[in-house]
Amino acid sequence: PICALRGIPGNAVIGLSSMQLAILSTDQTRALSGEQIANLTIGAIKGLGFDVSGSEGFILQQGLGVFSSVQIAALNSAQIAALASEQVASIRPDSIRGLALDRVRALSTDQVAGLTSEQVRQLSDEQVGALGGVPNGYPGSGYPYSQISGLEGVDISAMRSTQVGALKPEQIRAMSGEQVAALPVSGILAMKTEVLRSEEHTSELQSH
Repeated sequence: PICALRGIPGNAVIGLSSMQLAILSTDQTRALSGEQIANLTIGAIKGLGFDVSGSEGFILQQGLGVFSSVQIAALNSAQIAALASEQVASIRPDSIRGLALDRVRALSTDQVAGLTSEQVRQLSDEQVGALGGVPNGYPGSGYPYSQISGLEGVDISAMRSTQVGALKPEQIRAMSGEQVAALPVSGILAMKTEVLRSEEHTSELQSH
């Protein structure tokens, strides 16, 4: 019975393969607890479908809030691309560093906008420098790093100085005046010379 699924110890779910998860009904997957989903193996996570209307998509959505950084790192490009902004926001801040750099580069503007200030602050310097590296998630589909425009001022002001120092000139050029004005002073001091010499926003940076 469906209710019996919750009786399975969390660590026993480790034995479920992606193929077994795929045959669970929506009702069965909704019966799984957060503890059980948090115990899914890397292999099982990699095999999860990303159709949000399906049972596997439901597991993926629920898992975002409980997955460790290692489990988040197991998500493939198609799974990440299918996430809505509110789903990106549900990733645990202490797990956000699990996103591989190529996944970070491909985040869409809407997905970047979904990041919370706490998540942004937990990103590694390398991840911040990779934000928007693949235009709109697809090579050749727009200006590089334009997705960083999705960050709100409060997200930018929450950045650590080393994160701001990791920003590329292209990212600064893609920012609005309001975003640049939100950069913390300590971060501007950490910026590389080539970023400060960027054509855009020179006056805003100097006003800090």
